[in-house]
Amino acid sequence: MGRGVTKVTFFCKGGIEVDIESAIETCEVKPCMEKELPTNDKIQQLKTLKELLDQGVLTEEEFKIEKQKLLNN
Repeated sequence: MGRGVTKVTFFCKGGIEVDIESAIETCEVKPCMEKELPTNDKIQQLKTLKELLDQGVLTEEEFKIEKQKLLNN
């Protein structure tokens, strides 16, 4: 660790201790910055879903389900 950097440790249920920096280095967890951002295609599909919702083609529940499917892919 560099100068001025504080070691971050999480204490979990069951007495498990996780050093987040080590966990990232060993790929046990990924840093948040590597989270995949929606692509232009996903953005367009989300817009299409919203249009279908606004037109009454999809119910609010159907919209939520389809949106979640799209974001999880």
